Amino acid sequence: MVVGMLQKGLEGEDGIGPDSESEISDEDNDPAYVSQGQAGVMGVSLLNEEDSSDDQEGSSDESPEEEIQTQGGQELGCCLAGAVSRPPAKSIYKATMGVGRYENIRRFLRFDDRRTRALRLETDHMAAFRYVWECFLDNCRRRFIPSDCVTIDEQLVPFRGRVPYTIDGTVYTGRQPGEEIKKKLGETVVQQLCSGIRGTGRNITMDNFFTSVPLAEKLLEKDLTIVGTLRQNKADIPPVMKPSKLREIYSSEFGFRGNMTMVSYVPKKGKSVVLLSTMHDDKAVDESNHKKKPDVILFYNQTKGGVDIMDQMVSAYTCKRRTRRWPMVLWSNMLDVATLNALASFTSQHPGYMSGISNARR
Repeated sequence: MVVGMLQKGLEGEDGIGPDSESEISDEDNDPAYVSQGQAGVMGVSLLNEEDSSDDQEGSSDESPEEEIQTQGGQELGCCLAGAVSRPPAKSIYKATMGVGRYENIRRFLRFDDRRTRALRLETDHMAAFRYVWECFLDNCRRRFIPSDCVTIDEQLVPFRGRVPYTIDGTVYTGRQPGEEIKKKLGETVVQQLCSGIRGTGRNITMDNFFTSVPLAEKLLEKDLTIVGTLRQNKADIPPVMKPSKLREIYSSEFGFRGNMTMVSYVPKKGKSVVLLSTMHDDKAVDESNHKKKPDVILFYNQTKGGVDIMDQMVSAYTCKRRTRRWPMVLWSNMLDVATLNALASFTSQHPGYMSGISNARR
């Protein structure tokens, strides 16, 4: 499971868009940083020397490191071409490399130093992919300025032996070796993802896996507000807001405590939806519609779909291929998200790009 924080709206909002050239630091132009970005994030990861040394096709004037980077880039290009070509452009693959070479590259592709992996696995279940993942997230944070509202939700990455702009994320690997059991996993994940936007006054939309009153209080201390659904078994929900057949359909019950607002809405008989907000402070409802939904719910519906939209968009053009290695599954998913991020970054600077084409990926 990948838990991510996303910017939902991408067009026509203040403060959205990649950093301008004047904001790029000297570090961004540093050769070491470029090398890290190319080798770690763009797929030119080290091929295991022992596995690949006996499988070289022909001779080359390039050094082993240069040849590995070249072939790694070619493999990445084939993945992206296969994701966007309908039907796949076979001539591109044939002109790039042989099928045997392509399969061997994917077979032997590694994302860390296998000689030190055993030591790192003692403290990190994700040791085989951690470095590339951190490089990817670092670039995501650098290249885009989120708006006033972001979304936190989980993304399930399927593995069977097989957007909006993503600002940050974390891969859930279970309890790390030697780590104490965490009783409030959702709260811990949210605080970790929000570390980069503390004190900015932004709002975070989340579902009932993450939302809680203690979390809302902690985020308020960091100048962050939340809007999210609450599970019905939460002790903070008063009995009057619980589901009841006596409550009138489309009715709402409001509760206030300090800077927090809780609302319970009845969408159908015997059911109720409870939301918590530290952004709203009134009983406003939509009187123009017979369902009379509270403004809290309307805002939640408008901002919650970030991760769902991302999943839908990356599934239409995906680099994923069947594999029995979980690092390759994460690698393919990371390429999908990176491609969508690149589109989001580009269209934020060029809002009129392909706006009149119905099949544009936007």
